[in-house]
Amino acid sequence: MRSNGQLATWLELATAAAQGAQAARTVKVHPVGGHGGECVAVSVNERLLHDGEGRITVFRGAEAAAHFLGCGGVPAYLPGAPVPVAVSCGDAARCLHLKRGKRLAACCRASQAEAVS
Repeated sequence: MRSNGQLATWLELATAAAQGAQAARTVKVHPVGGHGGECVAVSVNERLLHDGEGRITVFRGAEAAAHFLGCGGVPAYLPGAPVPVAVSCGDAARCLHLKRGKRLAACCRASQAEAVS
C-alpha cells in the first residue's frame, strides 16, 4: 500500500470499472481497524478509496463493500492485506453499512448521507 499521500476517489473506481476484467486486478478489499475488526476499506491501484471530501471510505463488513463495488460496476476484486488504519466514523471517515433491502447507508452519523445507493 502506498503511503505517499495519494488517494483514490470514487470517480477513479468508476474508471477502473470501465476497464472490465482488468478492474479485478486493481481493486482490493482490505481489513482495517475499527468496530471490532469487522470494517474493510477498498483500494484502487494500491491507493485507499476516499470520498470527494477527502475522507477514507470504510464499510462495515465485506458484504457492504461488495455491494458498493457491484453498484459501481466492479463485480470482482482481490482480497487485500490488512491496513493499519484506526477508523473512527465521522469527520475523518465515510462509514457505510448495508441496510435491509440491500441499501448502503451511513454507519454512525446522521450528518453523513442518509443513503448512497
